[in-house]
Amino acid sequence: MRKLVYFAGPDLFFAGYRRKKEFLREVCEAKNIYPLFPGDDEISDPNVIFRENVAKIREAHVVIANLNPFRSSVEPDSGTAFECGLAWSSGIPVIGICQDRRPMMLRIDPSTHLCNDEGLLTCSDGAVIENFGFPVNLMLATCATAIVTTVVDAINLAARLELPS
Repeated sequence: MRKLVYFAGPDLFFAGYRRKKEFLREVCEAKNIYPLFPGDDEISDPNVIFRENVAKIREAHVVIANLNPFRSSVEPDSGTAFECGLAWSSGIPVIGICQDRRPMMLRIDPSTHLCNDEGLLTCSDGAVIENFGFPVNLMLATCATAIVTTVVDAINLAARLELPS
């Protein structure tokens, strides 16, 4: 049986997405993986897009999620976070991609660290900085089977995962 892998992430919002999908298709084909991508269908209704992406995730054997920063300094795309949670709650393994795997504490500019009244480190907006050693929020880090640095590493790992019987 051919393994189905859903690629979660904000990549479709960037120029070059079509070229990236073609590259991923080639890498996947060499591993006998069939890639599922958000945005493959020309749909403009957000409700239909949501349902189509949810259906693709539920069909997948593995989700590969781009957890690199999006529209902020360190946090991943919120839609990708949702897709990871949906996959995890459905028993689908999640493989995260994060190029900077340093702990969150080190990824946030240390010159902006403050100390609140309780002695906890915060960033400039007053939010406590997690100190669990993960490169992303603990909910994403702990739902992931692994967090790797490149999409090729993620595909290679996905290819080695056993399919449920």
